[in-house]
Formats: sequence, C-alpha cells, structure tokens
Amino acid sequence: MGRGPPLTDIERGCILELHEAGFGLRKISRKVERSVGAVQRVIYVPPTQCKKPGPATSLSDRELRLLVRTASKGQLSAK
Repeated sequence: MGRGPPLTDIERGCILELHEAGFGLRKISRKVERSVGAVQRVIYVPPTQCKKPGPATSLSDRELRLLVRTASKGQLSAK
C-alpha cells in the first residue's frame, strides 16, 4: 500500500482539538478520515533525544580522548 497525501495543518489542528475534547484514536481517525497510525503520530510526539541503550560508559569523552592521545604517542606500553 502506498502513502496517502500528507496531513494538512487544518487536519492536525482538528486532530489535536478532538483529542483534547476526549475522543479516542479510532473515533478521531473516523472523523478526519485518516488512519489510526497517522492520528497517533500527530498526538504522541516522540521525545527529541532518546537515551542510549546499554550500560553507562566508564570513561568520559575527555578521559577517552586523553587515553587515545597518550597511547598514540607510543611512549607507554602495556607491559
């Protein structure tokens, strides 16, 4: 299936007004004649920055740069 035409600003405003009025996703999607997914993307805006997955790094960026710079000089060894 292809994509439908992009949502207009009027449709976005209508979706947000209906959501604030207490309508559910399916009822809003029927009223504006758009898919539930399109309505959901307008209402639930994802956060702009997500947390990185996995454990936290043990070195800060500054400490990592210092470690790489010291190791690349070749004056120290692992022995």
